[in-house]
Amino acid sequence: MSFIEWCLKNSDKGYSFEDQAFKQITFRIGYISFKYGYDDLCKCLNRYHQIYHSNDFSNYNYLCVEFDKKCPVVSCGAFAPEYDFLGESLQSITDLNIEEISINIYSLEESSLCIMGYLDGPKKVGKKFTESLLTLPHQRIPDIILQLALSSFENTYFNEDWYNNLDKIEQEKSEIFLDNNAHPDIETHSTYLIDCGWHVFDGKISNIYKNIA
Repeated sequence: MSFIEWCLKNSDKGYSFEDQAFKQITFRIGYISFKYGYDDLCKCLNRYHQIYHSNDFSNYNYLCVEFDKKCPVVSCGAFAPEYDFLGESLQSITDLNIEEISINIYSLEESSLCIMGYLDGPKKVGKKFTESLLTLPHQRIPDIILQLALSSFENTYFNEDWYNNLDKIEQEKSEIFLDNNAHPDIETHSTYLIDCGWHVFDGKISNIYKNIA
């Protein structure tokens, strides 16, 4: 018997019927959600393994944006975006076959990079997502990249001095982004990546490298 099976059978022993029902429903919903997420992760990982072992990267797509200054935020993760930077629908996380995109934001000695990579499927989620970013005014992209990181990835870190030097309104906006990221029960709205006018990173785009197909 697996640990999960043991929990399903034994975690509610000794409780009232109402508490037992609540525990069983909650546990099974969590188990099913985890299973679907794990299956999606395995599908994605297998696709990357196949490309890596075949040494054929022709189907790997990417967008790399280089900034002329160090970014105050570093982040990495992968997610299945439901909306693009214009608020347009890309997919639903209830779809049986979701399409993911990975994102890394990191600093070099005197500059920083944001790299988005993906293997697109029939819905072309990665292509639409990256292309929507490039339609925005280039002077706004540095701030929107930070908005994306704080709103979407828990593996995100920022410079404490940078945060302390923000004015109160900018700090409050950053906390709204973090709340969206930290609480999975908060519904993702189509507007959460739309430019809100937040200006906290004065870096400029120095180069764009891309293979978007």
